[in-house]
Amino acid sequence: MTQPLWTQPVESLAPKLKAGTLSPVALTQACLDRIAQVDGRLQSFIHISSTALDQARAAEREIKAGNWRGPLHGIPVGVKDNYLTRDMPTTAGTVAPDISFPLRDSAAAARLRQAGAVLIGKTRTHARPQSVGLVARAVGIERRLGCSAGCRSVHSGARFGYRRLDPHARQRDQHRRAEANLRPRQP
Repeated sequence: MTQPLWTQPVESLAPKLKAGTLSPVALTQACLDRIAQVDGRLQSFIHISSTALDQARAAEREIKAGNWRGPLHGIPVGVKDNYLTRDMPTTAGTVAPDISFPLRDSAAAARLRQAGAVLIGKTRTHARPQSVGLVARAVGIERRLGCSAGCRSVHSGARFGYRRLDPHARQRDQHRRAEANLRPRQP
């Protein structure tokens, strides 16, 4: 029995996309179906791109024509809501009235598009990342986490997309590695 596409690691999908044995459209549809199935409970996406399947079709045409852009070509990616995108609204987690952000790609979103990634939607962020909320209940974990890490955990745990653009992920990962190096090793 074949694993659902959304459960397969991204490093195994890119070669299949390049070889033409996996369609970016099928992969994107699998992620959209997964979001539709469980995000009503998780609410980790604030916006789903209306052009996600069109982006996947364009990626499929390019790959079939031999214009492989690299390992992100045709891979669905969730973008955190504090990054501007030309085709999806940005709120940066605020509910304040009369605040609007331009519809244009941030440098990071533009680079993802240049790499051929399918920007599948905007993931929730909070205007005050230090606030604490209850997250991940729907994926079998009930735990209090800071919103930035919590929303990232929900997105990853539910496997909605393959990568999520998060400006603080690298910093948190470096901090965790530093903490791990300070802990005494078990004999």
